[in-house]
Amino acid sequence: MNSNIKEGGCLCGKARYQIDLKNHQTGNCHCKDCQRQAGAPFVPFTSVDAVQFKWLSKPDGEYRATEKAVRRFCTSCGSLITWEGVDFPHRKTVVTSTLDVMTATFDEPEDIPITYEIFTKNRWKSIPPVQGAKQFLEDNE
Repeated sequence: MNSNIKEGGCLCGKARYQIDLKNHQTGNCHCKDCQRQAGAPFVPFTSVDAVQFKWLSKPDGEYRATEKAVRRFCTSCGSLITWEGVDFPHRKTVVTSTLDVMTATFDEPEDIPITYEIFTKNRWKSIPPVQGAKQFLEDNE
């Protein structure tokens, strides 16, 4: 298998995907929506062009917190897996249709470096910035 190709899925294994990490960007999102949905202070996510992502078994859960994207999750175990955005030509991380995968759902996420953090205005005071990662108060525009 190509070394850029990774697989992942939800906690129970019902939803599975394959992703090509060529030219990916991985960051932490500290926005209030991600904090609330994950029940965590931030969410690590990996952005790729949508054509670099393929569902092997698609989850049946779908939620739209805003008109910007569809959040897909497994209704069996509750795992949030993707944030599938509309076209955002102003974003520096992805130049075409965006698809963000929750990095912690990769089978082996440990070697994926965090290169930026967004919505740091909502960072919990007890959590320091990732050393060497670019910091953005809001989106990475």
